[in-house]
Amino acid sequence: MAYIHRAFTETLKNRVQYSKCTLVIGARQVGKSTLIRHEFADYNRANFDDYLTRLQAKEEPKLFFLNNPSPLFIDEVQKEPAILEEIKRIVDESNDRGMFILSGSQKPTLMKGVSESLAGRVSVCELNGLFLREIHHVSFNRHFIPTDEYIKAREKQLVSYDQIWEIIHKGSYPELYDIPRDWQDFY
Repeated sequence: MAYIHRAFTETLKNRVQYSKCTLVIGARQVGKSTLIRHEFADYNRANFDDYLTRLQAKEEPKLFFLNNPSPLFIDEVQKEPAILEEIKRIVDESNDRGMFILSGSQKPTLMKGVSESLAGRVSVCELNGLFLREIHHVSFNRHFIPTDEYIKAREKQLVSYDQIWEIIHKGSYPELYDIPRDWQDFY
């Protein structure tokens, strides 16, 4: 799948740089894992979709972190919430930033575990589906400020959204933009 640059990237990089632990939440298939793997390629990775990885994290958390040292990206962390206690211990013993990036998609369950175990130690970010600017590869990504300078800068990258019905029918999941289709093919 072709990588689609996300407007959220710089925000995430800043959060990781200044936080010991960063949690990226969002619906399934919005690109959390892809974004993190692409932008933080130097991080070790563990995926709790894998039963044996999850079992080791649950049964032997110290061994798990010996085998998976920081900086570490743990994907689907909500599948083994007990690991949050060990992460808390690790970040409390260190002054390093960017030690852990966690991702998960079950927001209520995950947020309860994080708020109980990592309160004050984690920066929480939410990734949504694709924005029109991302779909059309528009790099302009400034907050709206109604000034002449903002409007002139924005006008330099105006794009005609003439395929709006196709976009509405496809939705905002990144994988749907990897395969070119006519919106009529959906009927």
